[in-house]
Amino acid sequence: MTLFPPAGIRRTTALAPLLASLLIAVFATPARGQTLAPSQQLTGVWGASTTWADVDGDGDADLLLTGLTGPDDNSEPVTQLYRNDGGTLVEQAVGLPGIHLGAVAFGDYDGDGDLDLALSGATSDGSGILTLYRNNGGSFSEDISQSGLLSETLRYSTLAWGDYDGDGDTDLLASGMNATGNARTVLFNNGRINANRVGSPLGGSPIFTEDTPNSERLINLSQGNAAWGDLDGDGDLDLAATGYGTDGGRQAALYINDPLGTLTLDTRNGQLPPLSGGDIAWADYDADGDLDLALSGWNTNWEAIFQIYTNAAGILREDLSFSSRRIVGSLAWGDFDNDGDLDLAVLGNTDAGPILELYRNDNGVLEEVPIDILRGVDFGSLGWADIDSDGDLDLLSTGRASDDGVNFTLTSSANDNLESRFNPNAAPIPPDGLTSSTDGADIQLSWMQGSDDGTSPTPTGALTYEIRVGDSPASNNIRSGAGSVEFGAIRTTSLVLRNLPSGSYNWSARTIDGGLQTSDWSGEETFIVDTVSPVIDSVQVRPRVLTQGRRASVVVDFNDEPAGMDNAVSPRVTLQLANQASELELTQLSYSGDLWIGEVDVETDVPSGSFVVRVSGAVDLKGNTMEPFERSIPALIAPGGGGIVESPDGLLRLRLSPNVLPATLSENPDVRIDPVVVGTEPSGVTASHGAYEITSEPALTLRKAATLAFDIPQGAATDRLAVYQLSGTSWTRLGGTAAAMVFRVPVTELGTYGLFEDSAQSGGSASVSNIDFSNRAFSPRGGGGGQAAGRPAPILLRTTDISFDLSGSASVRIEIYDRSGRLQNVLAAGRQMNAGRNVITWDGRDGDGDSVRSGLYIVSIEADGEREQKTVAVVNR
Repeated sequence: MTLFPPAGIRRTTALAPLLASLLIAVFATPARGQTLAPSQQLTGVWGASTTWADVDGDGDADLLLTGLTGPDDNSEPVTQLYRNDGGTLVEQAVGLPGIHLGAVAFGDYDGDGDLDLALSGATSDGSGILTLYRNNGGSFSEDISQSGLLSETLRYSTLAWGDYDGDGDTDLLASGMNATGNARTVLFNNGRINANRVGSPLGGSPIFTEDTPNSERLINLSQGNAAWGDLDGDGDLDLAATGYGTDGGRQAALYINDPLGTLTLDTRNGQLPPLSGGDIAWADYDADGDLDLALSGWNTNWEAIFQIYTNAAGILREDLSFSSRRIVGSLAWGDFDNDGDLDLAVLGNTDAGPILELYRNDNGVLEEVPIDILRGVDFGSLGWADIDSDGDLDLLSTGRASDDGVNFTLTSSANDNLESRFNPNAAPIPPDGLTSSTDGADIQLSWMQGSDDGTSPTPTGALTYEIRVGDSPASNNIRSGAGSVEFGAIRTTSLVLRNLPSGSYNWSARTIDGGLQTSDWSGEETFIVDTVSPVIDSVQVRPRVLTQGRRASVVVDFNDEPAGMDNAVSPRVTLQLANQASELELTQLSYSGDLWIGEVDVETDVPSGSFVVRVSGAVDLKGNTMEPFERSIPALIAPGGGGIVESPDGLLRLRLSPNVLPATLSENPDVRIDPVVVGTEPSGVTASHGAYEITSEPALTLRKAATLAFDIPQGAATDRLAVYQLSGTSWTRLGGTAAAMVFRVPVTELGTYGLFEDSAQSGGSASVSNIDFSNRAFSPRGGGGGQAAGRPAPILLRTTDISFDLSGSASVRIEIYDRSGRLQNVLAAGRQMNAGRNVITWDGRDGDGDSVRSGLYIVSIEADGEREQKTVAVVNR
């Protein structure tokens, strides 16, 4: 290493010209300067926290610095931002509260591509804070929406951003001393990426909530440190933490993230020394592909500890070959000599006073490099960054400096590394070969290894990576690629993101080498997450009058985003026509994109009217199967044959016999049944079971009564049911008859009808009146009925609905006699019926189930000893 000290500092014999790196130190006094240059200074602080990050997005490293600006604990704390302007750090007012004995950490928690800030520590009055600040174009504003997080007040604190649950957004770990003086560790989950947050845009807004189960498993700590790192190499973030526990004793703990999102104490690594103060720093310093660990702090005997642990398959063992003095302070890994491996900087307390030392990595062996120009400091912070963008890592150090151990000067020093004059670090090459594989809401992103340029590149296995994922090109709203000046969070060549919302995504990767140089972003690739089953936008059936001899064509328009339909898997599409128990299965004619087309011939005699389309078995390109689909399709009524119309929910049917329709119809009427809000209920009812409006285009005047049939709801009091008709704003009771879980009533006009429960039925004697038939002449065998020779009667002419009025609730007997007075059938034998209009169907059969002969038949209805009769004609040919 070759050293060129600033003017006025003598070259020392310890710095031989053969050394490859050169550091120039520019020291600051407690007086606040404006810029950093050989003749300019930074604010000197102690009790400090510092971090490098590209705050303004201009491609160079800016500095945030906190700490006390005076020699004692009552000094004024400061939080100061220095923007990097072409290698010169320029102080900029940002209005952040001054803190000390705390932490600052940058992370893009809102996914907008710039770095937001978490800040905690002791303020000027000694109280603690934990606050988030959003970055808006390089300026910061407090995020007051995070009330759960803001309720924590921490000092002697540490902060660590990390996506521990693998959902793409960055979560926050905070520990420290709370307002009651107790140690507190809390893990805040960022709920920004959450498929269940209905109404939020993709990516959503950050909502931090405490992950209580994990927080309760973590040791409450203060005056320590915490750092995320993939200890066991399984691709997720594990945790190392040290500090004072609630019992006042020192602690050290490792937590394994398994299963993903669940932190459990790692009992395999119980040999770490309990520590407070100091620092934790993960890095793969032996370049074997896993994370090693550097620790410093005070042990239980108040002895300074500085140790290195190597990682072998997730087991940490102390590197006994590493020898150093006992140090409590700040640690920072970085390849300062551009030879491809990671070196280590450390500052802090020793028995000999404050120190600042560098340890060069020579093939996995760390050896101290004596650089006299580096002035020792304690109670401070340090960090690597290429401040002047010249291809080498410069070193920032802050804290208390002393030449005699008694008198201290506060310094903040930017140590300029001149290694690039001889051996500049070149930016690494971005990875290529980006691929993706989805499993439900999870996505595995994979890439080929990046590479590093230069005379001494970072070994391929020691390169780290960062990934950005968003819903538009170069966006970060799912996983942000923005981060502090540090190694990449990913050490392998794959990343799994879990529980993503369905959508189309863009992603790219970049490489980070040991000198913290980043490559350009790779070319973007796309992937699709689709966990939503396909749905049907529309179904069209032609023709709308479906009777025997016609061919039905069905067009189904599916909707599936973003994956689209798998046209290799054909759905099953069926039609259930009016008054039919069985279904007709359609033959597929074509299936392309979202459109399916099929057809089927109607070969049986069916009435026109509503029919039901059912679709099942459709699958999208991500393997999601649709939920079975069923829809009642309003259809046109054939005037000569009548029809059956069904409500969309299938709970109400209207039976229109041919004799009901006007003879003057010039076109097929389009009769619809639509649910309506009941509004004001009829007087005296105790329950409402829905109301429907029946309309027709063109308008339709019934010649005779049609029959309404309501499905009886489960639990309804059948003996008190009645159908009411809405006339203007008032309801008129019609009545009705229950049979086989269906409640039927004759109606003489279209309109609005509802099914209700009466409070009580009228008693006393009852009389029968107004006997009528939907078909005064009908053909049970399908012949005759006024049809042309050789043509069967419409199916709705094969039965007749017998309707009548009851003046009160009564036991009713309905009998069928032929003209000779012989009893043919008993349709009701003492059946209890309610007051109002009632209806019962006769299918033209006798008591043995045989069709009766053609002729006139007498319908006899008796209630409470009173009898009424009327004739009906049966025509069988």
